[in-house]
Amino acid sequence: MRISVVIPVFNRPGPVRRAIESVCLQSFAPEEIIVVDDGSDDATPEVLREFGKIIRIIRQSNSGVAAARNRGGACGKKCMDRLFGFG
Repeated sequence: MRISVVIPVFNRPGPVRRAIESVCLQSFAPEEIIVVDDGSDDATPEVLREFGKIIRIIRQSNSGVAAARNRGGACGKKCMDRLFGFG
């Protein structure tokens, strides 16, 4: 089974760092980690860049958590056997 993790974030640099680190420590690693930055205007973008190629960053103007989740899911790799985990 392939797993994609979508983490929506808005102005939460500390919690998003911990969320990404937690995902990376799981015994079954996801194929991709997609973080949708919903228009953060604080240190969140800098924290995300620290992870480099481990994550895929999608930026959008602030549209709310539901829109961020939907965007992340739509940008994930398309497979019939994929399980998405939403943060």
